[in-house]
Amino acid sequence: MANGNGTQHQLLFRVPNTTYGRAFIEWSKSFLNTDSYRLKVRGRDGVALKDAKTLRVYLMAKTPNGVKTVGITEANHVDARTQFYQDAYSMKTALSRIGI
Repeated sequence: MANGNGTQHQLLFRVPNTTYGRAFIEWSKSFLNTDSYRLKVRGRDGVALKDAKTLRVYLMAKTPNGVKTVGITEANHVDARTQFYQDAYSMKTALSRIGI
């Protein structure tokens, strides 16, 4: 989702709609504090998930006023983001070794 000047503020990440991409999303969900957050996965506007080339993933916060999208500024702390991508690379390597 873009703001008035066209920059992304709510998209957490975009992954290919492949076995690796879907496994990455499931792996990411396993690290979430599900009492406070959830991931919302979407394809492109009007395209079913099974037909989408890429999947857009949004971080949603559970608040007293309902579920709200967390902006990229809040979600992307540098240390946490670095560790996340290192873990993602490790997961991709492990999946490759077992043929997924």
